[in-house]
Parts: sequence; structure tokens; C-alpha cells
Amino acid sequence: MGRQLDPIVYWAGLRGEDEKFLAGWLMWRHPAFRSTIEGLSAYRAYKSLPREDGLRYASYSSFLFDVFFNLSGDQLVAVERTLPPYPRVWEMALEGRGLTWEEIEVLRSRLPLNPFRALRLARERERILERRGLVSGEYRLILERQRLEDWRVMEKALGAFYGVTGISVLFSTGSFLAMLLYVLSFPLPYLGLRRLALQYGGRRLRRYVNAVLAVYGFARSPFGVLIGGLEYGVLSPMLARIVERFWGSRRFPGWLRERLYGAQLAVSGLRAGRFDERDIRDRLLGLRIDSPGIPRSAVERFREEVESGYIEVVDIRRALLDPWALSWYRRRVVAVQEGRDVKIVDKDFVRMLAEREGMGLGEMEDRVRKWPLMYLGFDYWNGRPAYTRDVIGVLPCEIVDGLLYKEGYTAVLGKRADEIVEKRMLLDTHVVGKLASGGRTFLGDFRGEPW
Repeated sequence: MGRQLDPIVYWAGLRGEDEKFLAGWLMWRHPAFRSTIEGLSAYRAYKSLPREDGLRYASYSSFLFDVFFNLSGDQLVAVERTLPPYPRVWEMALEGRGLTWEEIEVLRSRLPLNPFRALRLARERERILERRGLVSGEYRLILERQRLEDWRVMEKALGAFYGVTGISVLFSTGSFLAMLLYVLSFPLPYLGLRRLALQYGGRRLRRYVNAVLAVYGFARSPFGVLIGGLEYGVLSPMLARIVERFWGSRRFPGWLRERLYGAQLAVSGLRAGRFDERDIRDRLLGLRIDSPGIPRSAVERFREEVESGYIEVVDIRRALLDPWALSWYRRRVVAVQEGRDVKIVDKDFVRMLAEREGMGLGEMEDRVRKWPLMYLGFDYWNGRPAYTRDVIGVLPCEIVDGLLYKEGYTAVLGKRADEIVEKRMLLDTHVVGKLASGGRTFLGDFRGEPW
């Protein structure tokens, strides 16, 4: 048996920018490369928006990582041109900062699913960044806004819980005064002080208020605090992992996916609107992507495919691929390489190509088999070279511009990868051959079953 390829080591051993970029793109499923691509795309999306719109988008983004705010303009362009693994991005940001090895390891660590451990690691990272002057004023403002939005979501859940509890006190005692005393004894002061500290207070005031509320809560009900801690620190991440694991399973019914996703939207405060495909395409066509790290040819190719309909856009509520996502970018397989032949597996898309090109289905199938890269992107599926088309899913809401920029920018990165494959003819060389297990494609139909 041969040695298993270490993606990060393999990427580091490549020399040219194009080879590194293609390797980083094709190994998108690896967490180190996915974090780079998602984080870079989210950062570019944030920077494309006006200030208030950007902060609103940042409040809901799961991929707006602090490391990209510590990169210089030249370093960001270097990331765009080579798609390095995420630890390497941190190394670029920390060069010349005088950090110890232990501090670097803490900063490079991924946040665990357990919220208590994640909170402890996040605080340790924040202390290191503050101590070394690595937290920009811009990112500190984003963190403040995210904390406020997170509390608003929690406030709704706690308000509903305390409301139900207050009503139960009223029914069990038959006394309105008993219910009023309950509400005034803890829920109202707790919710009010937390909101004031988050919205108007600084970090020192927040720490003081949180400490006072923690002591008061424990003194009032130690058992309740213990139960709450177990629910937050053990049950919540456990349920999240169960949902993520079985989300795409046939045992997870579609109606339940819809209910869970709808409940999240209701709690988040985002107002979802009607999906208008023409409006979504117009917004994608209007994206301004003019970084020196992105070839104009890749941007133009993206725009042509959006306008022609070759890039599919869907309402994310019709294709719930991820339990927590507000938008996504994927590639669907149209044809696969079988030896010297190309086998078409998505005839509906080839039929659409034929209609757009004004030719018969048989003639278009022959053209796709002979010159697949003329119409399709390149990727890997089940260890075989595959030829793909792009799909962008988005939730129409008040942050739709940021969501579309992020996914559109990711699609442009994909167009650059396709151009590299065409230009270098890498289909039979070592760069592509070694990456058979690192692709980011899928085969499926979003109408009824998840991809």
C-alpha cells in the first residue's frame, strides 16, 4: 500500500502559483483549504459592502475570520494566487510579530464544537491578539456587533422560556402577584442588564455585569445553573453533531429539515423574501471583482455563464444541503472520464446547452465528449476526473448582496482553476492525478433528495 498523501505537505512541495492554486482548489474538502477559500471569500464580500451593510453581513457570517484582517494587501493577493492551507495563512499574518510557538499554536487551532471549550479558546486567542496588537479596530467592531446579534437571538429564546415559566407560576398559584414577583426577581433584571451591558457598555462593564449575574444566578438556583450548563455545554453540541451527521440521510425527512431551518430563520431575525431568479442573476452580473490576484478572464467567464444560464441559481430553501448555511456554492457532475471516453451523466444540462447553441442533442453530446472543457469545469468525483457545472444557492434576505458576493467570488476562483486546467493540460499529469480524493463535487438532484 502506498503512503497516504498529506495535502498540506503536498501543496507546500509545489513550485508554481498555478499548480498551488489548482491543488488548493481541488482539495477544498480538506478543512485546511476549505477554511482558506471560505474565509477569503467572506472577507472579500465584507469589504465589497458599505460600512453598515458590511457589519450586518458580518453579524451572520460564519467564515469571517480575524486572520484576513491582519494580512497586508500583497499578502491577500498572494493568498488569492495560491490558495494556501489555513495554517499557512496564519503564518503569513504572524510573520515578524514576535509570537512564541505556543501562542502561534493557539491561534492556529480550530474552535471545537463544545461551546465551553470554544469559548475558552476564543478568549485565549483574544488575549494573545490583544497583547500582540493584532486585533484591528475594524474587527473589534465586528466582534461587538456579533456579540450583540448573538444575544438578541438568545434573548428571544430566554424570553419565551421565562414567559412560559411565568404563566405556569400563574396557573399553579392562581396569583398574579406571584407571577410578577417571579418575573421581577430574575428574568427581567437578567435580560435587561445583559442587554444594557452589551449595547452600551465596554468590555470592563460587561465582565462586571456577567460576573454579578453569574453569582446571583448560582445563589438563586445552583441546580438550575448546573442543568443550564449541561444543556449548553453537552446537549447542544451533541444535538448539533447529530443534525449535521444525518442531515443528508434518507432517515432525515425533508419536512423535518424544512421545519428546523425555518425555526432557525425565525430566531435569527433575518427576513426571508421571495426568490426572484432574474434579480439574483442581475446582482451576480453586477459584482465588482477587480483584485490583481484574480484574472479578468476568469471574471468574464463567470459573467458569461451567469448570463447564459449555465450557472444555476437556486433558492436555498429548496435545496437544504447544510443545516446552518444561508448560501453555498457547489459543482454538479455533468460528465465523467472513463478511460479515454467521456460519459455524460446529466443529459438535461447537455440538452440545455444544445438549445442555447442551436444544435441537436446528439451533436452537442459529441462536442461535450470531444471537448468537455469548452463547456464545463473540471473536478474529481469518486476518484475520477469529472466535468462539472456550477450551482449557487442563496437565501433572499436583507444581506443577500454579501451572500451573493461570497459565492460569486468563490465561483470566480473555480473559473480560474478551470482555466489553469485548460492552459496547462494537466488532466494526465501528476498534479491532477494525485488529487483524486480531494475533489469537491457531488452527484445528485436537489429536487427531492439532498445533494
